[in-house]
Amino acid sequence: MAVKIEMSDVELNGKENIKPANRPSDLKGFSEFKGQRLVDFLLATVTIIILSPLILLCAMLSILLTGRLLKQQDSADSSTPAPQTPAASFNGKLPGAGFAGLFNVMAGSRTLVASSIESGRPGLFSSDRLRQGLGVKYLEEDIQAQKGAQWGLSSYLQTLAKSMLAAFASPVRDIKGGKDFHLFGVRIINTDMSSLLDECEETLLTKNQTTIGFVNADCMNKCFTDEQYHQTLRDTDRVYPDGIGVRLAAQMFGNGVEDNINGTDLFPLL
Repeated sequence: MAVKIEMSDVELNGKENIKPANRPSDLKGFSEFKGQRLVDFLLATVTIIILSPLILLCAMLSILLTGRLLKQQDSADSSTPAPQTPAASFNGKLPGAGFAGLFNVMAGSRTLVASSIESGRPGLFSSDRLRQGLGVKYLEEDIQAQKGAQWGLSSYLQTLAKSMLAAFASPVRDIKGGKDFHLFGVRIINTDMSSLLDECEETLLTKNQTTIGFVNADCMNKCFTDEQYHQTLRDTDRVYPDGIGVRLAAQMFGNGVEDNINGTDLFPLL
């Protein structure tokens, strides 16, 4: 998908005339519903019992392979506020290392699902973390809807279900480093939605025609059967990553993707 941005019959006298709409805002002010600690304890206990063989295996492998049971936090982490302090994790980069965080939930130092990332007790899951993991943390409508929603057991369970589904359906690791990268000769611009909106505004001010494209896994597959289409992508001024498939491909090359950029989300914001 591609769109040309050009100045023809729209005149802008200065950047002060452009008012970015629907920019992401902080989500604050949520608390826990009555009985959330009890729900946390019950769910964590049941999960630990069901997964006890796997948890015991992870614990044993952590000790045998690394000599430590739990991952040691950096000295800098000890001074950070509780919401930013990582949950307990088995030492090493083993699958299931995060199950150790369930014991934090049982102890009451963390909640299983937080109403927001800035809640009093940090959560193993939250809507903020879910959007961030999917690369759509810029979705203002979702944030505003959550602001107006009443946090309760229903919201708690819905967020938990979505987070668990996302963890299995889109296993994208949090890889630092937002460098541009190439896929099959196509240069992919790695940025966040807010920066892209600023770039679009700057393009309008300079009146330079610019072609922007969004590529997903299907687009990349077509490059092998349609050379003309492949050349079009290579000639496009700026191409952005759209979808989990492209993010996984970037991950294979050790590169993290800032945001999942797509026209469906960009055009309303623009």
